[in-house]
Amino acid sequence: MMILLTCVLWCGEFKTYENGYIYADQTMWQLREIADRRQKNFQVCQTEASCTALSQGAADVYVFTGNTKTLDKVIQIIRADSSRTSLSDQRQVNEFFSNVPIARWGNNYQFIGESELPYNFHPDEQNGSWLWERIGSRLVIVRLTETLQAPQIPERYTHLIRYVDCMIDPTGTLAPDAEPMNYDEPPSPQYDALISYLDAAVKAGDEKETFLTRTEKLAGHSEFIVLLKAAAEETISQHRLRSQLEQAVESHLGPKWALSMKRSYIVTGGCSQDRAPRYHAQSIARLSAESNEWDVFMQAHLSLLNDWFPRNSDASYAQARRGTYLAELDALNIDVLPLTLGMTFVVESDDHHYFGNTERLGRAFANHPDRFAFEDQVLAIIDDDELDAMNRVRFANLYLNYAAQGTNGLGMALDLEVMSQSWPGYLQKYVASWRTALERN
Repeated sequence: MMILLTCVLWCGEFKTYENGYIYADQTMWQLREIADRRQKNFQVCQTEASCTALSQGAADVYVFTGNTKTLDKVIQIIRADSSRTSLSDQRQVNEFFSNVPIARWGNNYQFIGESELPYNFHPDEQNGSWLWERIGSRLVIVRLTETLQAPQIPERYTHLIRYVDCMIDPTGTLAPDAEPMNYDEPPSPQYDALISYLDAAVKAGDEKETFLTRTEKLAGHSEFIVLLKAAAEETISQHRLRSQLEQAVESHLGPKWALSMKRSYIVTGGCSQDRAPRYHAQSIARLSAESNEWDVFMQAHLSLLNDWFPRNSDASYAQARRGTYLAELDALNIDVLPLTLGMTFVVESDDHHYFGNTERLGRAFANHPDRFAFEDQVLAIIDDDELDAMNRVRFANLYLNYAAQGTNGLGMALDLEVMSQSWPGYLQKYVASWRTALERN
């Protein structure tokens, strides 16, 4: 179910317990036990298995702007002749980029390290080596100048990637059976039966009496429990949000039931300050921890860390207010440095490898006790000529986002620019664009 929630004023994200974390002591204790078992399991994980990077190569990119008739003419040219090697003879070309590194990610493409081009490229059509995407009055045309190849990731990084896959099930999802909301609100006879039973069995008292308080008066009544289960199952099947029912289900049926309800729908933020998607994920993390569902917990908590949530809009000022909650993983004795590095790699050989948001991961390590080890390892990875272009740029982005959180972000970017003089041109250009942006700020 997709829920559009109105914007709310920001007043802090989650309740923090006396232990300083967003999960209570009992929950942390349960999680730590599971984490310890996972750490031991990692010793027998297949860490020697090889990993392949995304398919990558080079391309020429043309950007056209104009009316529908003008853009249609350009498209007809490449539809008719896939053997063409250039569009430079077209007067409508607004921008041209030569020999741009490009990677294929699923059915889409990404330009590597080119800040003047859109990060994602979703081709509408392809003819031979020509691909194009049209958005309104803008047409982006790509000609692959070489066959894309998927390079091997050096074996020295395999353990980082496999550590992530051992700590979190790469095939898991936060909401496995979620569906778009039915705005017609289908009949709910089981829920209606529960409400009728409550109305008959519990006389209304104080007007402020909550739904949960009323159900507590029937705790242990077999008929009530049967009706509550039926209402919960119906609500899950309809992918509906019923907050008060979820509270009652957690109280009387336990966290596993409440977790199933939470995972049956998707929460979409209405605006930048709408914290509902993160609150929803934190609830899933807590309930999964109490239910000993480790993989679901990791999916939910890492969603908080990486801020992997759909929103209708997302302003930068609101992004800065969202916590990363790396401390909770530290407290579970998870080795967050290899976890962070492993999440930064993107691979093709394992479609379900959990990859992270480098902007959020860099920010998370800015005040971490292991930040100096983080700097050393990240810089060494960026400097590795045997690593593919896509992953080198991702680690550069990780480092520069980390640097931007400190008081010497520009100085660190300048140092990295000096270091980049021996690197490929795409990486030099990417680092230079960051330095320029930091100078402006």
